[in-house]
Amino acid sequence: MKKYLSLFLLTSIFFTISLAAAPGKIPPASKLMSTKILNANAWEIYTSNSGQFVKPQTGCGGFWPAGSGHGYIYGTGILVGAITGDGDTVLTFGYDGASGGSQFGPVDTTGDWTDYLTDSTARVFLSTDSIDLSQWQIRDAMGDPVVRSHQDSYARYNDLNPAFFYGDSGNTKIEIIQTSYAWDTPALKDIVFFHFAVKNISGGVLNNVYIGPGADCDIGNETGSSANDRTTFDCQRNLVIQFQTESESGWDSTGMVGFRYLKSPANNTGDTVTVIDNQFSRNIAPGDNLGMTAFKLFTLQQAPSTDYERYLQLSGINYWDMVMDAYDEWGANIPGDKRFVMSSGPFNLGANETVKVCVAVIAAYDTVTLKALSDTAQLYFDTNALGAFSDSDEASRTLHQLFPNAPNPFGRSGTTISYQVGGSGSVPVSLKIYNIAGQLVKTLVNDHKTPGRYNAAWDGRSDKDQKVSAGIYIYRLQAGEKNITKKMVLIK
Repeated sequence: MKKYLSLFLLTSIFFTISLAAAPGKIPPASKLMSTKILNANAWEIYTSNSGQFVKPQTGCGGFWPAGSGHGYIYGTGILVGAITGDGDTVLTFGYDGASGGSQFGPVDTTGDWTDYLTDSTARVFLSTDSIDLSQWQIRDAMGDPVVRSHQDSYARYNDLNPAFFYGDSGNTKIEIIQTSYAWDTPALKDIVFFHFAVKNISGGVLNNVYIGPGADCDIGNETGSSANDRTTFDCQRNLVIQFQTESESGWDSTGMVGFRYLKSPANNTGDTVTVIDNQFSRNIAPGDNLGMTAFKLFTLQQAPSTDYERYLQLSGINYWDMVMDAYDEWGANIPGDKRFVMSSGPFNLGANETVKVCVAVIAAYDTVTLKALSDTAQLYFDTNALGAFSDSDEASRTLHQLFPNAPNPFGRSGTTISYQVGGSGSVPVSLKIYNIAGQLVKTLVNDHKTPGRYNAAWDGRSDKDQKVSAGIYIYRLQAGEKNITKKMVLIK
């Protein structure tokens, strides 16, 4: 029985939604989020730790080629919608096509959102920044940073912070670890890989989940009569392209931008998923990757205004007439200031389960080149370590780890020791410093800790608050039954 995506089911869902809309809040302007620039290759992308993986700046959030001032992406973020075990529709957006806002907020390295304004680890980390690299969040079994490209980024956020609640439905209650990868090689210089590890932290099962980016890709000036962007898609490639048929005024050359699913969730519903479209209907068997199951277009005047309408879009339904039409074909014929969502679903996500999604952002000057680059991105993802990185990163976060202190050697200004507590529950943790003779000098930590990454500072003083002499010191982490030691050097 092909029960998923049927109009009957989705219409029924409509009547189960609570009609009480909770008043929303938009974070005050003073609560500025962390933003870093991805600029290792031909792209110049502003990315954040608050849901917008391309964050709008003055005029644009994604420029290509870097340094040209030519904007191709105004803003982009992940949307996640689901049906709870109680039958309620919930949705969280990382980028709203109408307001540009996000319902996600930063968290620190332990997943705590309450200290996002004061904890320095609640930020975007770049592998090309020496300070960020010294506190890098992805490490191998030896405690060394795992960096895969010429520029990696790392950010973590969730939708639990009430300061970011301004939808009309409940939030999905998920946490996302967002990483990106960019290479400045001829074959990959026009591509940035964005990976999202999406964890269900709601405490219950999320059913009929849809996930995908919502984007406002403004190629050049899209205001008023200048709005002339067009869109097309390639179902076989899981690819969306935004382009123009006229050259942008004042530009020497006008290109196009593409988004491609390189990794999508698998159909774990136990039934065949039927994608209904007027031209591209298809069936997805249990266990197969879902790919791009919907591509829906809208303009600012036509934008969905409620979370339920956004959920319908993710599921491939026209929210204004409740007609299932998974892929909007009209975008190539009608120019305008376009927004779109491209989604993958439905699938189910159990409590504390994680699903991984990877999207390539690509630029080129013609369709043939862009499609070829998207194939290159897929091939690179499938045949290199990048294709397996999500599983290895998840495994590394389950380990107790002790990382090299920084700086090392260090003076009287002190050093910072980072460590990670793995597992799934609270464990006894101690972090102690010994001199070269094995005598205890300082106890930095002696407590129970839950899984996460922590920092401890040492100022070169003993437990008796006396300055210790310069030399080699041993620091030892004991987490549960695991013991790890490293050396550091204190200089005058």
